[in-house]
Amino acid sequence: MKFHPQVIKFFKKHNLYNEEVFNYLSENALMIDYTSPEETLLIGTFYEVDKQERTIQKIHMIIPYVTDDITMLMNIHEIVHGIELYQYLNKQYTEEIDKEALPLLYERIYILESEKQSLYDYGYYLDSLITPEDKSYYFGLSIREKLLKHYNYNYSKMKKLTKKLMKKR
Repeated sequence: MKFHPQVIKFFKKHNLYNEEVFNYLSENALMIDYTSPEETLLIGTFYEVDKQERTIQKIHMIIPYVTDDITMLMNIHEIVHGIELYQYLNKQYTEEIDKEALPLLYERIYILESEKQSLYDYGYYLDSLITPEDKSYYFGLSIREKLLKHYNYNYSKMKKLTKKLMKKR
């Protein structure tokens, strides 16, 4: 499976492209038809864990074919999850409340770069679906503007700032 050229272009522009990571993710990704309601329910990034050692053994992504801005947003969101999880391949990993912060940040960056009113509207719609019960999404949404304000194309610094804001919480 190959990622859409616009996906690669976005990640390169934001210094998130690493050929080794993207090769791994593409080998472990399944592309689906977003227009199929049954398949849409499957979209996400998943990982297998060695239960004894609590290490990530494998990462799987199910993402839609890029056909429009909405499917592009979905790809960005899930690939950011994949990039995050790749760092923990064969290492111990514990999910934390900040797991949605960077995917939401990079979605927002794409929306802002698009300068399309329809995508702005869709982004606000997505934000309106997030409730305090969705703890990781709610936290990510609550710090996204702070992250955006300090955005500098440096993923590591954005990750550190996310952790810092999580500890303040």
